[in-house]
Amino acid sequence: MSTTQSFRLNQPFVVSDLIDGEAVIMNLKSGNYYSTRHTGALVWIWLEQGRNPGAMAADLAGIYGGEAANYSRDLAAFIESVVAQGLIVPTETVAAASHGMGAEPPTPPKSYKPPVLEVYADMQDLLLLDPIHDIDEVGWPVAKPTRPAAP
Repeated sequence: MSTTQSFRLNQPFVVSDLIDGEAVIMNLKSGNYYSTRHTGALVWIWLEQGRNPGAMAADLAGIYGGEAANYSRDLAAFIESVVAQGLIVPTETVAAASHGMGAEPPTPPKSYKPPVLEVYADMQDLLLLDPIHDIDEVGWPVAKPTRPAAP
């Protein structure tokens, strides 16, 4: 991965929001949802803004000290996991800072810990439901009929 590569959200399939300093992300195509830990919300917003990994590493160095190169490996691993989950895709142009959560990043954690993406698949069936097309002759939603009690 190039340190100058920019990314954009894989829209319209990916939506996200910032809740209590954590990025909560849904992939409506796969049915998985995600949360970020440590500096993950900060990096997620920077990805939404179209920042490249080199700029993010420099920003982390400015916040936590040290050399930008020290943060590059952690950023590369996080970005690779986000790309592998289909949440972002590479782009040739820098994205506008207006996707989803807006331009205001959360307050950075007091100490640096590498960004982590947590994946949850426990609600795939629900997130993949198509309320327009997954219907029966009565309509959707329809409660399943109850069985008569055994004598």
